[in-house]
Formats: sequence, C-alpha cells, structure tokens
Amino acid sequence: MEQVDGLVPIEEVADRFAAELPDMTVDAFLSSLPTTQSTAGTPLPAEHDLRWAGDPLPVAELRVLAVSARRVDELTGQVKDAFLGQRGVELGPEWVQRRLDEARPMKLRDVARRLTYDLVARSQRIALAKARRRADGTLWLPTRLHERGGLLYRTSQEGRGDVGLRLDQLGTVLATCGVLHYDDQHWSVTSSGRALVD
Repeated sequence: MEQVDGLVPIEEVADRFAAELPDMTVDAFLSSLPTTQSTAGTPLPAEHDLRWAGDPLPVAELRVLAVSARRVDELTGQVKDAFLGQRGVELGPEWVQRRLDEARPMKLRDVARRLTYDLVARSQRIALAKARRRADGTLWLPTRLHERGGLLYRTSQEGRGDVGLRLDQLGTVLATCGVLHYDDQHWSVTSSGRALVD
C-alpha cells in the first residue's frame, strides 16, 4: 500500500511490483527455493530460513508464500488440515500452489502483475462484504485502499504494529492438532496438550 500516493493507476502499482522481482520464469523461481522436507519426510523450517536470508521485499515474501504452497502436497492428516484451515479459499495455500503451477512457463514479473490485480480485487470485495450503512445513511467501508475507475488511492497509512493474535483462530488450530478441546463453550487442554507442556 505504500506504493499508492495520491491517485495511482493499478497498472503502475503492478509494474512497480513486477520491477522488484528477478527477470526469470516462475519455474526457475520455484526451482531456486530451499527444500521444505527432509529425506525422511519431516518438514524443514524453510519459511523461517527465508525470513533470515536477507532478500529484499517483495521477493522474500513471495518466496515464503511459494514454499508454503509447496507444503500442500507434502503435509498429511491433522497437520495438513490445521495448515490449510478452510479449504479452497482465495489466496490460501492451495490457491497459491495452483496459480504458481499453472504459471510455470510464464515470466515471474507477469505473474506479479496478475497477482496485483487479484489482490486489489480481493481487498475491494472484502471491504464491500464488511461495509455498513451508518445512521446518517452514508456507507462505511473498512479499508484504507480504494479503487475507482482503475485508479487507486488510500485514505490513511497502514499501521506499523504486528498483526493481532486472534485467539479463536489459534484455539481452532490447536484443537485440530489435538492440543485443546472445546466443549460446552469452554476450552480445555487435552492429555496430549499437557504432555507437550510438561
């Protein structure tokens, strides 16, 4: 969103994003990613390693998304269920994996341009879905980024703090992994969860 200062055509934002990426195919980009699984099939901390690799933004984040998408075919059972969460959602790991696989022969920069349009469209759909009519009849949109006629503008700066932890989502993930149990509107630690703490 920092790329948007004043009225900026979406094409310009897409071009800026693309210019930050290496001039290579998606296939070459995916081949350059670190291994995500040991020879024994154990997940390796590729995302963590990439965060410390020192790649500039947005390359670092795109690399993290790509290795996470690779895990769609590597994880199994409850671990996979917890990792994927709600299945088939736009911008989720399965969606990213499908988009990258389909785009393997394409230039990474062209895919970045497409992704920019996808992200802008998605942000606008979310804002409209959460829109509320105020008492005075005006419409409130929960977004800082707006699009009108192919032009983007922002109404305020993005906050600099970390993303807030959503306890309900964390609880659901831990329940899927067998660490917590939810019954009669109360959470409790399972015996497996206690064993992890001890």
